[in-house]
Amino acid sequence: MTRKKNLWLCNWYPNKPEPFNGDFIQRHARAAALYNDIHVIHLAADTTGETKEKVVSIRTAGGLTEQIIYYRKQTSAWGRFRAHYRWLFLYRQALRNYVVINGKPSLVHVQVPVKAGIMAVWFKRRYKVPFVVTEHWGIYNDVVDDNYANRSRFFKRFTRQVFEEVSDFISVSKYLAEGVNRFVQKKTTG
Repeated sequence: MTRKKNLWLCNWYPNKPEPFNGDFIQRHARAAALYNDIHVIHLAADTTGETKEKVVSIRTAGGLTEQIIYYRKQTSAWGRFRAHYRWLFLYRQALRNYVVINGKPSLVHVQVPVKAGIMAVWFKRRYKVPFVVTEHWGIYNDVVDDNYANRSRFFKRFTRQVFEEVSDFISVSKYLAEGVNRFVQKKTTG
């Protein structure tokens, strides 16, 4: 069996300030790395002020490479605005570097569509590599206060754009898949 190169773009992933953030995604990556080469990219904002410039942490074990990029994010309105563009710049830079070093991956796997899904759309258009989305976030219902319906129109627009471009959609539960199909866009689940 030939090992494929899969690039994972993760909104949630364990990092120094949040060691349990998306730890289930890390366990999934470790399991998938038994069969394919998995390269995870995660950007972690530092609001403590400890990170002055970009800091890149790369750890490889077996078929799994974890690339965590730490960047400074200020909490003021202007600082959050600037951090968004810094995030976009750093993510694109990381993706370009990945292709230069490793070549194009067989597949891009997005864990939680917003914000990493935006980068998957960019990557697909630039490098012609399909992507899949696994949705974990339980906001696609009427039960929780911070649900999809209460999100900004920008959030909804970007989420819809990601689901329009996705090659396949995976949900962690039937209930969550039904919520995505009802609130965002009708997609079949893998």
